[in-house]
Amino acid sequence: MHISIFHSVKAPLDGHRFAYGTLAEDYQGDDVIAKVVFFNGTAQIAGRCNVNINKGQMPSSEDIVKAYVGRQFTLLDNQAIVDELQTALKAESKKRAQGVAHINLAVLAGEVLHWRQLGCLPESGKFRDLARICAEYTSSGSEYQEAERLVEIEALKFARSAR
Repeated sequence: MHISIFHSVKAPLDGHRFAYGTLAEDYQGDDVIAKVVFFNGTAQIAGRCNVNINKGQMPSSEDIVKAYVGRQFTLLDNQAIVDELQTALKAESKKRAQGVAHINLAVLAGEVLHWRQLGCLPESGKFRDLARICAEYTSSGSEYQEAERLVEIEALKFARSAR
């Protein structure tokens, strides 16, 4: 099963993260009904729904949101599929966190240095944003350590490439 991931940006699900995939397609005349499974990582709800699609296309994120908000789904009770969807969401979050650490290394290194020297982080900043992403895939309470680890790894890579 191919798994797609999206982050909802519209109310009432603004910020919710979804992983979804198509289990099967049922051809009924000109209509194609996709049997879709999804996992809302923010609400920790897994479901199964049917979505009308065009032949050869994937369901869209809007289709998933519409089914979710309209409660037009049944709870997914296949733990193997739920695990697969959760794993895909965690892998995407980790990759995104690594990208944020790479792109914002100078700012993040400055914030980590500030933290180590003064014992506190700035009220807002890139490091807190990075920690929020890390919270999506690490155990509760370890997101700041994971963010710090990512910054250190990126700093070491940068130092190695500068020689």
